[in-house]
Amino acid sequence: MKKIRILEAGFFSSFSIITALLGADFPPPRGFIWILLAILCLTWLQDQYLCYLQPRIAMKQQFLKNNIYFLLVGIALATSFILLNPQKITFSAILIWYGIITVLSVLYGICFRIINKILFHKIG
Repeated sequence: MKKIRILEAGFFSSFSIITALLGADFPPPRGFIWILLAILCLTWLQDQYLCYLQPRIAMKQQFLKNNIYFLLVGIALATSFILLNPQKITFSAILIWYGIITVLSVLYGICFRIINKILFHKIG
């Protein structure tokens, strides 16, 4: 289990930081540190959730719960990005933010469960 947790945290944080850097200006602005802190917090949350998920991963009803959890995290992330944006945002931009972030969050949750189900079967 520990090996899976280390692999998961390393891959998630590395991929997230690289993705954030690709979307940032060069050099990244001073506010980029908040993105890094958010990634570290999400890595920790994901690790805690992985400990919860591991004994339940084979349960069919866990798939729906998993998607609901990732949907809620997506809504929380979208809300925090909107609230922390110092500019005035239009209603359509808010809907786009919520749509994109929550859909990507749920898709990530599905991938997270599938990948970890395979890893637990092979390694764990």
